[in-house]
Amino acid sequence: MNPAVLRRAAATLHAGAFLWAFASTLLGTALPLINDELDLSYAAGGSIFTISSAGFLTGSLLIGALTSRLSGRLLLIISTAVLLPCLLATAWVETYPALLATVGLAGVAGGGLTTLVNATISDLYTKRRASALSLLNVSFGAGALIAPLIAGAAIGWTGEWRMLYQFVSLLTLILLVLTVWWMPRVPATVAAASTPSAPSQKISWWSPRWSIIFVTVFLAAAVEWGFAYWSATYFRDVVGSSTALAANMASLFWAGMLVGRLVFGGVLRRADPHRMVSVCTAIAVAAGALLAANAGVVLSVIGALVLGGSLAAVIPSLLALAIDAQPQSSGSISGVLMFASGGGSFMAPAIIGAAADRSSLSAAIWLIPATAAALCVLHIAGRRFAKPDRPSTDTGRERQHVVAD
Repeated sequence: MNPAVLRRAAATLHAGAFLWAFASTLLGTALPLINDELDLSYAAGGSIFTISSAGFLTGSLLIGALTSRLSGRLLLIISTAVLLPCLLATAWVETYPALLATVGLAGVAGGGLTTLVNATISDLYTKRRASALSLLNVSFGAGALIAPLIAGAAIGWTGEWRMLYQFVSLLTLILLVLTVWWMPRVPATVAAASTPSAPSQKISWWSPRWSIIFVTVFLAAAVEWGFAYWSATYFRDVVGSSTALAANMASLFWAGMLVGRLVFGGVLRRADPHRMVSVCTAIAVAAGALLAANAGVVLSVIGALVLGGSLAAVIPSLLALAIDAQPQSSGSISGVLMFASGGGSFMAPAIIGAAADRSSLSAAIWLIPATAAALCVLHIAGRRFAKPDRPSTDTGRERQHVVAD
């Protein structure tokens, strides 16, 4: 593939990651105003997140299955084209059922979009998948950071939330145009070029290897989102920080992860992803324990930043390792592992909340380092199921497809 075409395709995929992070993060910022306007209870408002997550899980599996039948470019166009009217309709809904419908369908499209950008970027950069996926998540993290800032300023200025969805609909339209214009019609992926006659082996998802990969991605997302969702409440009610600091803890956590992914995007070009996951999860255990020990505001803030930074390389590395084992099935692997990630983010906050109700939030937060420890042990133990490295197929023709990020 021409280097200029490859750069444009990669830029489009990064824009897709940024867009979904921006769009999905808006919901939490707008929820108080949505509850007031539609006269919703806390339970009804919380179910909006449940519907969105369920849609994301459905879209991940659906698109993962379709990648073996339809081109990635076509599926990317379809996902973006479905997302556009869903976001625009959200800006005009007047009833709770209509809101659930638009948010759920947007979640389906978002799950498909996330699956496709991960699978396609891994196909474009076969020799450094972990690095490329880590840098892709920098764009996702940037969207998650910027959206609350823009939304907070807009809501503070106008007191309205609907214009936010009109704005993100415009961003989605731009992404759709870029996808049609910049994504190649027949992506000559590096994986296909390097192994043109390699048969596509059927993946046995119930085998020890794939079961462990699925569970490790699930646990990594559980640690990540379990803390992200409960950070503000924990810092205010347990650590005893000010309300302002507590409200900003999620942003600090994501900032730590964003910086970590920038750093690991370079480190993973040379480091072994297996070892990187082991080291990072061990650091996450220590950071989580520092947080749960409630050693004071300063140390707790340090723990949150380190936890975000240490988790930065985990899911990109796990996804890269999985696709390395079966590059011809990058789409289906990405779909299943995005389903695992979505499942972890869906269940962990609820489990922590239930544990806090039965005991206390200070006790329940220990589930964060405990889950990180289980992830670390399972990943290290699962290495014996890993396939041996394949001989290098790096050729001059293949190298011309790969450009610097």
